[in-house]
Amino acid sequence: MNTGRAHDWQISYMSLAGMLSRRRGELGISQDGLATALRVGRRSVQRWEAGDAYPSGLRLFQWAAQLGVQIAPQMAHPVPGRAA
Repeated sequence: MNTGRAHDWQISYMSLAGMLSRRRGELGISQDGLATALRVGRRSVQRWEAGDAYPSGLRLFQWAAQLGVQIAPQMAHPVPGRAA
């Protein structure tokens, strides 16, 4: 049952997406330019940055790398109560 509360991963994603969006702006890269570099549509980039859609794990790493941002492997950690 969805209570409307964001999950921890959604909050973390939105923080990361916001940082990547700001970085894109700092570099003077348009959403169109980023989309072309990533070989996706501009609408995909818009939706990722707004949190309306989530890229695959691979695409997320490519998005970050395109902007010169390294996503640290240390970000990955086990979730208590989840099967391994």
